[in-house]
Amino acid sequence: MKKYHSKIDGWVYPIMFLSCLTAMTAIIYVPLLLKALLLLSVLFTLSILYTKYEIKKGKLIIICSILPKQVINISRIVAIRSVSSFDAAKALSADRLELFLEDNTSVIISPKNKLQFIEDLKTINKKIVYP
Repeated sequence: MKKYHSKIDGWVYPIMFLSCLTAMTAIIYVPLLLKALLLLSVLFTLSILYTKYEIKKGKLIIICSILPKQVINISRIVAIRSVSSFDAAKALSADRLELFLEDNTSVIISPKNKLQFIEDLKTINKKIVYP
């Protein structure tokens, strides 16, 4: 089994800091709002700590915090392309990979070492097209 953690852009850390700072300020001024902000801060921190991609027994397992894990059979991947976007995805970086599946759907992720990740996928499924 191989594990790849999500690449994390620099903009994520200030957002996490501001979330924590806001939560601490809310402790002093707005106790009810505190609970909601603390929950958001914890969820955001968990997403950073637990966003990863595992290749195991011919499957790609996408794990992102409290969201349900997604399991993709690597043999279903037909193509991969590099994308740069902030669309909602199980990724913590704008430097992403879009995986195209046989059923004309796609999944966006952001593994740290993209080229090694692609090579590992292509070792399992030699039909994957990557420019």
